Amino acid sequence: MSSLTLLQPLELVPFSPVSPVRIPADAFALDKPVVLKLNELYMYGNLKLLASDRFTLPIPVLEEVTRQDTLEIHVPVAAEILKGRTLVTGVYSLLHDQAAVLPLRWGAPRILVLTSGFLESLGAKLDQELTPLSRRWWYEFDPLTDLVVSPFAPEDSGANSHKRIELVE
Repeated sequence: MSSLTLLQPLELVPFSPVSPVRIPADAFALDKPVVLKLNELYMYGNLKLLASDRFTLPIPVLEEVTRQDTLEIHVPVAAEILKGRTLVTGVYSLLHDQAAVLPLRWGAPRILVLTSGFLESLGAKLDQELTPLSRRWWYEFDPLTDLVVSPFAPEDSGANSHKRIELVE
């Protein structure tokens, strides 16, 4: 299993006519999640997580998952969450799902990279948790806590695994 990769915080620039990245200031309000397109990525949820202390854990896609595989995910992810870091992961294998559930269990935020557009992943109201495993811990997706990122437009379906994996890394 690979070691954790700590990601550098991004500097977010409030909206202004001279900003290179024009994000409306109200997009950062905690009470108003928005769908935002930034370069070629669509984002929905807590945009402040982009400036948080983030980490990712390269997770292998295994055909069979053992208890040891699960522990190799749980221990380092839980340790980083307890340090106040934000997990960046996808939800396209059982081990990824396991990792994505850990922040829910601790009440911590997470950034999830999707394999399709928001409507297919989160439902028409953008409120479905992404996997049955995560729905055991939380009944609906919380855009005030979490952030989802997709290279696909909100209404698109798609499963470009290369594009998705590059986003997480």
